[in-house]
Amino acid sequence: MRILIYIFLMFFFFVGYAKAECNGSWGINSQRVLSNDLSSAPKILVEIEVSNSLMSCDIKGVFIKTNTEGRIKFSSHGGSLVADVTDTSGNSYQSNSIQRVFVPFGRLATTQRFELRFPTIDRAKPGDYTGTIIAQLEGVRGAPRRTQASLKVYPYIAMYFQGSGLSNNRLNLGVLKTGMIKSFELGVESNAAYSILIESKFEGLQHETSGSSKLLEYKLSIDGRIVSFGEPLNFSIPPSSGYKKAFLFELGSTEGAISGRYRDYVTVTAIANP
Repeated sequence: MRILIYIFLMFFFFVGYAKAECNGSWGINSQRVLSNDLSSAPKILVEIEVSNSLMSCDIKGVFIKTNTEGRIKFSSHGGSLVADVTDTSGNSYQSNSIQRVFVPFGRLATTQRFELRFPTIDRAKPGDYTGTIIAQLEGVRGAPRRTQASLKVYPYIAMYFQGSGLSNNRLNLGVLKTGMIKSFELGVESNAAYSILIESKFEGLQHETSGSSKLLEYKLSIDGRIVSFGEPLNFSIPPSSGYKKAFLFELGSTEGAISGRYRDYVTVTAIANP
């Protein structure tokens, strides 16, 4: 009787140990994403490759190490960003108290996917942002797997004019009078310091038809800074979205002007300086 019990217990423990040892290979990889659109919400695809032998062990999913908010931090010399751990439809997984997110596996496929989504990058400085993904398969012993994910944010700048008298990039000055002033707004969106370069064809207002070389002088200023044609004005990163600068046109003397239309062609170029 003792012998029978001894054999039964040995068999029981042997089977239990064999089920716990689920063998096979697996790995994790991610892509490098480039972004030059601050209005977008970039995402990084992450793939978990699991061998058939491991999938046959009924693996439920993978744990991803996160911060206390359930996000993964990406860092660069210019600052940091955080990404949510989501499924491929953008639904976020919730973290638990030990700073990790559980990503459940779907169908029994050897390739499982999830995404890292950045809620916003509109204030992100240009640069290469990298984050470490640390993953551990549920129910599988051994060291966790890790990989580097990266997001490159390019310098970005957009510019527009806003104000009365402006239409299709034309400024209608109306009747010219000595000392007249026209003011409008220059809107700038940028994730870097930038320069404004203004160039003029005539560097004054020229009569359209008379052929006279006499010009009506005028000056331009941005936020009170006088513009020198062909020389850039440097500015720091806009402090907020929707930031605008005061753009001023001031006409000099109209003495000696003849009747008719006057014109000048001005090119305004915005240059990001990361």
